[in-house]
Amino acid sequence: MTDTAVKYSRLLFHALRHLAPSVVDISQFTPLNFLVGSDGKAKIRGPTMRYRITCHADLMDLSGLLEMCDTLHTLHVDIQHANPDLSRLSHFLAGDRQHLGSLRHLRFENCELFPEYQVEKLVRSLLRAGVGDGLQSLEIVSSKTISEDFLLGLGEEVGDRLKWTS
Repeated sequence: MTDTAVKYSRLLFHALRHLAPSVVDISQFTPLNFLVGSDGKAKIRGPTMRYRITCHADLMDLSGLLEMCDTLHTLHVDIQHANPDLSRLSHFLAGDRQHLGSLRHLRFENCELFPEYQVEKLVRSLLRAGVGDGLQSLEIVSSKTISEDFLLGLGEEVGDRLKWTS
C-alpha cells in the first residue's frame, strides 16, 4: 500500500469510527474479545443488539454484554432450538440493578423451551413493583410452552411493562 493510500485510509477510518449501527447482530459464537477494545468497552456500539442463540448456552454471557455496552438500550435475545437456564441470569440481575447498565428493553424471541417457573423468577426480579429504574419493558415473543393465563397473572402483578405475543 502506498503512503497516500495509508493516509487516506486512516482519515476515512477516523471519520467513520464515530458512526454506530442502529442494530448490532451477533450470535453466541461471536467471541466477546472480538467485541471489546483494550479499554474494556465495546468496539461495536449501538442502541439495539440482537443476540442469537442456536444451541445450549449460558445466558450469563448476556451479563458480559450488558457490562461492556454502555449505549445498549434494547436487547433482543433470539433463542432458536435452545434451552437456556434463566435462573442464574435472574439471580445475577436481581442482585444489583447496576448490572442492567443502560438497558431499558429486553425481548426474548422463540423461547419455546422456557419453563414457566424460570420465567416467573426472571419477571419478578426484573420488573418488581415500585421499582422506577431498570427495565421499562420485558417482552416474551413466540413461546408456545408458556400459557397466556400464566402471563396474564404475572402481568397483573408487575403491570404493563411485561408484554407477550404467542
